[in-house]
Amino acid sequence: MIKQETNFQQRPYWIEEKTLTRTIPLHWHTYYELELVTNGSGKHLCNGVESVFQQGSVFFLSPQDFHQIELPPKSEAEVISLCFQDEALSAEIKELLKDYPTPHVFDLSEALYSMILFDLHYLDEVISKHHDFERLLAVRSIELIIIQIIENSQFTHSYVQKSSQASQSLHDLQPIIGYINSHYDEPLNRDDLAKMAHLSPSYLSYVFKKFLGITLTDYIINCRMKEAKSLLKNGNESIKNTMERVGYNSASLFYRHFYQYYGIKPSEMQRGKTKDKSSQQQKGVEQTKS
Repeated sequence: MIKQETNFQQRPYWIEEKTLTRTIPLHWHTYYELELVTNGSGKHLCNGVESVFQQGSVFFLSPQDFHQIELPPKSEAEVISLCFQDEALSAEIKELLKDYPTPHVFDLSEALYSMILFDLHYLDEVISKHHDFERLLAVRSIELIIIQIIENSQFTHSYVQKSSQASQSLHDLQPIIGYINSHYDEPLNRDDLAKMAHLSPSYLSYVFKKFLGITLTDYIINCRMKEAKSLLKNGNESIKNTMERVGYNSASLFYRHFYQYYGIKPSEMQRGKTKDKSSQQQKGVEQTKS
């Protein structure tokens, strides 16, 4: 069983097995990530392009890529995730990735799926046992997996050209996304965000929609609504405090957005939380009596 590498800060690579039980919101990493889907299915949104994934699918993402994973209701997916920093790659592999950028999501043949699954388990064994030649074996294993994927993927000149253009545009968006994620509780407007990235406001809106598949305004609302839901469902905040903590000055606007996202009023979210707690307490009392 592959387990999370808890000391990955000391290494430029780590590997873990994950069970996804909910939608993973739009995000990016400061490292490369290769995820092999071993069970389940869903939708994957990467740089504004939506794909369907299933067992045998691979996500291969660079530090410039944004992605989101959506799961059907009441379902889950299992993935083996290989993460590695830029320093874990040789100069030759870095050049290879420039010349042959891999599709962000694609399905493996049965034979290639078995090969990469074996390589990931072997890599995990090397890392977990602290082999004498760990770094050499780990780096070579990572490079072998990358080469296998590149060799068995279909590439076209148009894809390479499109990937290069997208990479620069997505790089321009990273400071904007990071700022929104940590400042959604503050007033945000397109003009100020565009200045941060040295882009025109209209071009910022265009790039955001084209490569992320969502408008700038909708992304800001999305961040605020998710935090509002978390505060109301898991915390003890009042609706007024929640509204202010996620950046709303208008109660009517907050109520409207919340209802659009979740189909219920903020007060109903709170009552649901209270009801769940009461049910759990009553169940505990009954068990104690019995």
